[in-house]
Amino acid sequence: MGVFRYQGYYLGTPAMYHATSGVKNYPNTDGYHLVQLACSRDLKTWHRLGNRSPFIGPSPLSSGAYDLAQIIGSSNVILRDDELWFYYTGLKYRNTWDYVGEYSDGEHIPVTGFDSDIGAINLAVLRRDGFILLNANHQEGRFQTCPFLLVGGKIFVNLNAGHGQLRAEVIDPDGNALMKSHLINEESTSVAVKWKSGDLSGLRGEMISLRFSLQQAEFYAYWLDA
Repeated sequence: MGVFRYQGYYLGTPAMYHATSGVKNYPNTDGYHLVQLACSRDLKTWHRLGNRSPFIGPSPLSSGAYDLAQIIGSSNVILRDDELWFYYTGLKYRNTWDYVGEYSDGEHIPVTGFDSDIGAINLAVLRRDGFILLNANHQEGRFQTCPFLLVGGKIFVNLNAGHGQLRAEVIDPDGNALMKSHLINEESTSVAVKWKSGDLSGLRGEMISLRFSLQQAEFYAYWLDA
């Protein structure tokens, strides 16, 4: 599993092996790898994300690509503008030979018909902060953060609300809404939340929560800045 630091988390890209059959006369299996996603705050306790669905899956067999059978995930990510670039290993096949004889005195005999150009470095590109999203359809959805000590003066969001909307609220420990934002209805990886009245500077040092309401929108991340 490749492990890298991202925005206060450790993210992992475990290559999960799926066996499809045994190998005749040989103590191994044929199969394929898919890359999943995991996260940790301390490098000790890990959580699998996305219901264990593939984070990097195979290309179609007819595509001529390399990542058809074995995919080994990135050990780091490169941020380029508003994109995350993942370089990973892709192999077309796992087993290109037959084992003739009794193990371990036999020999590997290559199977004809396989392309000798079987592997390469591949590239997967993701939207910035695009690992996991929360989305809502025509029915409005809401979520609220855990309470935290406010140290920043501005809130930014990464979202796709080009055909919908998002609204933010500042909530005090008693559940009261202290501030409400103007509606945001655009698609961007960095949008500053603008408030109908006041600003966050007067709440610095206070415990607050943020509550977001979205409709026909996809929400990727939020952060605070001074």
